[in-house]
Amino acid sequence: MMQSGMFGVSFTSLDGHHLDLDDEFAFSTHESREDWEREQREFKERSAEFDRKWAEREAKIAAGEMVEDEFASAWSSPMTETTIPGDPLGHLKLSFRLAEIIGDLERVSAPNEVIKDLNVSFREYRESNREQREAAKETLFRHLEGTGERFPDLLPKVVDFQAQVDELERKTDFSTNVDNGDDLDFPF
Repeated sequence: MMQSGMFGVSFTSLDGHHLDLDDEFAFSTHESREDWEREQREFKERSAEFDRKWAEREAKIAAGEMVEDEFASAWSSPMTETTIPGDPLGHLKLSFRLAEIIGDLERVSAPNEVIKDLNVSFREYRESNREQREAAKETLFRHLEGTGERFPDLLPKVVDFQAQVDELERKTDFSTNVDNGDDLDFPF
């Protein structure tokens, strides 16, 4: 979505931080060995703390206790009514949900063509104009339905995603009509 220019100009920076991943001072961006060693100690302390918290979490899960998951599903909270700056049609919000479906497909080693079809059909839906929108939506739904049939565990997410697309369409049609000055005939 960023490539399409929807969010304006963006920059990418290669700052050399990836060299620190080699775990050797010679490849670090630190000026002194002492700074590098201090950072290494801090990293080990943070890693140990993370490992300890993760072990506690796993023990709670094994004991049947409820745990708060900071990496919860995109479906763990409702879709907000507010728009994201640069995303007036709400496609970015939908993309988070589709990304989770695709992540689930990757975890079950789904064929690449299934994932590609979903990505391409969602892109075509996002980029479609008003005249193309219905056909693009039908193609997206056809791929979603095929995914739900092949991977039944994903069916609840697929169905909910389709409902969210339909809801977005209803809101977009209304706001588009108002913005275009079309005469809306309400029964009240």
